[in-house]
Amino acid sequence: MELNTPTTESEHGEIRSEEHDLSFLGGWLAKGKRVFALLDACDEPLIPPKVLSLGNHAVSLYRGSAEQDYSSIAPYVAAVDQELIDWIYENLDGTPWGYFALTEVSCSLHELRKHFRRFLTVLLPDRRAVLFRFYDPRVIKTFLETADQEELRAFFGPVNYFSLTTSDQKKMDLFQRLP
Repeated sequence: MELNTPTTESEHGEIRSEEHDLSFLGGWLAKGKRVFALLDACDEPLIPPKVLSLGNHAVSLYRGSAEQDYSSIAPYVAAVDQELIDWIYENLDGTPWGYFALTEVSCSLHELRKHFRRFLTVLLPDRRAVLFRFYDPRVIKTFLETADQEELRAFFGPVNYFSLTTSDQKKMDLFQRLP
């Protein structure tokens, strides 16, 4: 897939970011490729009821009692269709709702949930475990731009691109890990 300009690379040269129109996701879906949304309910109260309405097309990244106890502020992953894209842009405009993960490979919702659950808690250099709010678009952009190749390879996993809506909500930044 060819990407549009402008292109920027991270200081490590291991990730590329390009700007696209919001219609890019619909084109990706039209090609039969998969789009998932990482949804952060912490600052957006519309997300939990929407997730419930999606049934088995969305799932919390939390499990066990945390899934129930923190459902109103939990991170979720959802399989995306054009209807969900439209809902996000119509209802979550201007909020840090999350971002999209695009994959060219066959990847189920539950496989992606399992992949991302590995990153909910991370170890700091002093070996303290902390929550990593990677589902927050304000956090993930900094991570993607500063992570090294090994960290990016692990985090991207089956994902080819991460798509974050720009601050003006009129375009999206598409992040791709370089080989």
